[in-house]
Amino acid sequence: MQKGIHLEKVILYGSYAEGHPHPESDLDLAVISPDFGG
Repeated sequence: MQKGIHLEKVILYGSYAEGHPHPESDLDLAVISPDFGG
């Protein structure tokens, strides 16, 4: 049995993607997968 999620695309956005994160910044990720449905 295979476990996990098939990732079609992962998009980084926000301050890290723009190249100017701050000490309090988090990672902003959009995760696209056909496994999510909807």
